[in-house]
Amino acid sequence: ITIADKGALDLAAYQLTPTTKALALPRARLLIADGVGLGKTIEVGILLAELMKRGRGKRILVLALKSILAQFQQEIWNRFSIPLVRLDSVGVANIKSQLPADKNPFDYFDKTIISIDTLKNGQFKHYIEQTNWDIIVIDECHTVANEGSQRGKLAQMLSARCDSLILTSATPHNGKRENFANLLSMLEPTAVPRSLQFDRESIDKYFVRRFKKDIDEESVQANFQERSVEPIYTPLQPAEEEFMAWQQHLKASEIEAQAGGGIALHRFFSIILFKAYLSSPAAAKETLERKLDKLSEQLNQDGTDDPSDLERQYDNLEHGLGLLNTVLQFGADSKLRAFKQKLEGLNWRGRSNDERIVVFAERIATLKYLEDELTAAFRLPAGSVQRFDGSLSDTEQQRIIEDFGTEDSPIRLFLTSDAGAQGVNLHYFCHRMFNYDLPWSIITLDQRNGRIDRYGQTEVPVIHYLLAESSEDGLRSDLHILERIREKEEEVKHTLGTVGTVLQLFDSKKEEDHTISALVQGDDRFLDQPAAEAENDFFDFDALFATDDALPDRPEDLIDRDVSFYPDDFAYYRELLEFLQQEGVVEERDVTVREDYLEVSTNEEMRYLLEGMPREAKPKKGELFKLSTDKAVIQRAITEARKHTDAWADFQLLYDLHPLARFWMTKLEARIQKGQALVAKVKQLPTGERSYVFHGQVTNKLGRNVLSDFFVVTIGPDRAVTRRPEPLEQFLEERQLIGELYTSTITDAEIRSLQQDLPLAIEFGRELYMRGKQDELRSEMARQQRDYEADLNRWFKAGQNELDLQYSLTVNRDDKSILDEKSRFVADMTGLGNNPYLRVLGVFFGA
Repeated sequence: ITIADKGALDLAAYQLTPTTKALALPRARLLIADGVGLGKTIEVGILLAELMKRGRGKRILVLALKSILAQFQQEIWNRFSIPLVRLDSVGVANIKSQLPADKNPFDYFDKTIISIDTLKNGQFKHYIEQTNWDIIVIDECHTVANEGSQRGKLAQMLSARCDSLILTSATPHNGKRENFANLLSMLEPTAVPRSLQFDRESIDKYFVRRFKKDIDEESVQANFQERSVEPIYTPLQPAEEEFMAWQQHLKASEIEAQAGGGIALHRFFSIILFKAYLSSPAAAKETLERKLDKLSEQLNQDGTDDPSDLERQYDNLEHGLGLLNTVLQFGADSKLRAFKQKLEGLNWRGRSNDERIVVFAERIATLKYLEDELTAAFRLPAGSVQRFDGSLSDTEQQRIIEDFGTEDSPIRLFLTSDAGAQGVNLHYFCHRMFNYDLPWSIITLDQRNGRIDRYGQTEVPVIHYLLAESSEDGLRSDLHILERIREKEEEVKHTLGTVGTVLQLFDSKKEEDHTISALVQGDDRFLDQPAAEAENDFFDFDALFATDDALPDRPEDLIDRDVSFYPDDFAYYRELLEFLQQEGVVEERDVTVREDYLEVSTNEEMRYLLEGMPREAKPKKGELFKLSTDKAVIQRAITEARKHTDAWADFQLLYDLHPLARFWMTKLEARIQKGQALVAKVKQLPTGERSYVFHGQVTNKLGRNVLSDFFVVTIGPDRAVTRRPEPLEQFLEERQLIGELYTSTITDAEIRSLQQDLPLAIEFGRELYMRGKQDELRSEMARQQRDYEADLNRWFKAGQNELDLQYSLTVNRDDKSILDEKSRFVADMTGLGNNPYLRVLGVFFGA
């Protein structure tokens, strides 16, 4: 790790593993499958930073859920100074107004973040087919695992249009072997045989997966809190019991009809209605009224087969609607009453100093119902309640999530559907959550709870469940079946397992269907073993993802030590700017150097630079850039920014990747004449001794730099080598050349003698230092080539053996083409040039 350790974060060793693993591959293509809340966005940022530092990240495309575009963009900018232009609906509209119709926006902006649902829109298809990227990131990649879906087709196409590919998901499979294989094939087409019979050994290099239990670092464990779970049981009121008794009768009649082959399991209206009522009476009413409207349309159509049967259904449902209206009319909603009582017990009134509360409910009708009822009951002030669901636009979703995550937000009650259960951070100023209804999927429940029970939560997360109780036998049995979902999720958490493995369906919709089946059959043991449908194509993903990678004890073990003449980075930037100001290429009025940070005003020269930065990161009118190399300053600024709505950190990270740092470095390079190296005559070296500082590099046949080293060749006055060529770091330390240096005047004759000795120094450097490094590298590259070629040949032979002759005549031609292409790539990637390239950076001459 050469630069990401400078990011504004408390670095942990496990966060570096994805990057070190990705950089060991021919191309950095990796699935980051860490569990919920471990910080996959940070791990992506580390890898992006390292690839950019290596010159492999000029053009970047990030695909994320529309609700977290701003969240992802802000995290990557605040912590790594990597600018992503956000192409949400507003960003796309701006592009249309600013760029000519024939201009490709992905050529105009090097680094962008966009929703995959926006990108799959036909208006972008022509542009992305003509564009290539250095890096593509697909967040929540399980949404693109289905190769036949529109999202899946887009992801497959994009995977072929980039060098590096980073996929992230805490749930990277849905139980279907072929869907998971699709993700792997995006990373590397030869990773998975056509039979799909892959194992851990064959695909291990392409993914990382860790959970909280796998990480022993105390600093990491300290950022998690042990959750508190508080079920709230709500005995049904008589009016509710009457309605639910009617629902149970409807269920019994549907079960009887099914026994006669009259109804499909997924069409059980009684179960749909049961689920709706357990969300709220308002949701159940909406469901009943829709069904009645549909029956009414059927009755009014000519040619109905049995109108009397439809009339009986209609009358029966109208009776149920009457019972439901009684519940609503007389305020007999036991769950709402219990919820209000709990809020009163917390002394919660929606005031500005009251705690924030997240409430999850599946139905939008329930969210509206709660908003109306609680606003009236508690006389909630304007702005204290916020609904969130998938019907909101992308910009509305981002605004609401950002608002709730700031300290001065008026929101005290966040009512959200399961659209808020994936990816979003709700834990910054909130630690209390209510599951107002219980999702019928353990996966969904785990996702909900993970919004506040995650890395960085500073309070004990408190999770409440509102659970109905009944004395009626059949209903009590159904309610018990559902509570098993809550119990099982808690059990899995305590045993440090993964919720997807309970039923081995790995798909929330399939888990819901399995729950419906349990309700129809009265099976309260439906979670005690994997679902029957999982056994048909069972694949032990737990074993596949089992963590056996040895994690380093300290992040320092994976970090390359800086070599610098300066005591710290800020001293370097201070001197750089002083030099540029003296040279007249930076106006003194534009940059002010404070004690530990810089203030920079914008000017016309920076216009293009600013266009590629996030809008929120640019100084507002009358404001300045504030840049610091101190990550603690940046982290405090990030924390401070969370106090205010629509605010980003007012301090930015000053290091190699910040656009302004790159801007100034370009100006510096322009001031140094090509073909010249500087000389410093110093007292730290013996008189007449000359130490040539070299940068040596070796490239492969792809032109990629695979060896980069700084070293020193020292020659005495007698033109003999006085020391073996040594690393620059060692030379600087031993000769005490770090810190402030004073250089003496050097004569023309001394310059000429240095020029005369230069060919000798180059020869010594090449033969005594770089040749050995190159030979070691060539040996390692040969080993890698053998391993890669062996993997390719295994894949090709497996494909030949698996296909029958008639089919293989066509398909194996494609396989052969892939094999040839990959073999050429591997040969070029592992092939080295004959001569290392040496550049003289400077000379130290003994005074």
